[in-house]
Amino acid sequence: MARKKMKSESGPFHPTNICKPGALPSMFIFHGITFSCLFSLEQPALFPNHTNFQHTVDMCGHANEPYYICNPAEYGSYSQDCKTENAAIYFDQEAFHAKQLLCKQPVKYTTALKDLQLWGGKPKKQLPGIGAHSSTMLASEFVYQGIVAHPTAEEMGSTVWHIKSGALGGLTYLQILPLGKVTKAATMATFKSAYEHLDNTLPNTTKQSIGFDEIMVEHLLCKVARWLHFCKD
Repeated sequence: MARKKMKSESGPFHPTNICKPGALPSMFIFHGITFSCLFSLEQPALFPNHTNFQHTVDMCGHANEPYYICNPAEYGSYSQDCKTENAAIYFDQEAFHAKQLLCKQPVKYTTALKDLQLWGGKPKKQLPGIGAHSSTMLASEFVYQGIVAHPTAEEMGSTVWHIKSGALGGLTYLQILPLGKVTKAATMATFKSAYEHLDNTLPNTTKQSIGFDEIMVEHLLCKVARWLHFCKD
């Protein structure tokens, strides 16, 4: 529901809003602070400036309730970087990231991930609270908005290896990526093979109905462990 709200006419991911002041920081706030929290459902999704966001936090009446605004374990593991104070930094860095991402031509998927910190190192600007999972989700959202170019199977396989989480576990759970061979090259090749197998075997009607692409396959692999656990029960 929250993601639908983000894409609605009042949300920052809507085509008419995506280049408006505050849109990028609002996206960062959703994925870096309020993701999976009631705040993202009950409060506005687009904040034109930090003052507006802080006023919303101060006036919502639930700011002191645990996990109403920010859940440090929103992506599974606990993150000390998840805090509302990060919003001020997101707005301070708005111009820099707008220049990097909001180009006339869609930027490469890997370029977007580097800008959003996935590759590590010491980028020119920091986005606290935006880690491997949230940056991948942001880059994928940008793909569907035409801001970022669609990733190739190799690029998504590289992303799976860098994250080293759900999708990588899915490849190993399915035993198509041996545990002793979890290298970048092997992960990229295995992901590409898995994608191509599904692409060649699924009916076109099915692929159209589920929005089949490289991003969807990565999300699907993240659910393998949960699905296997469900089957055992």
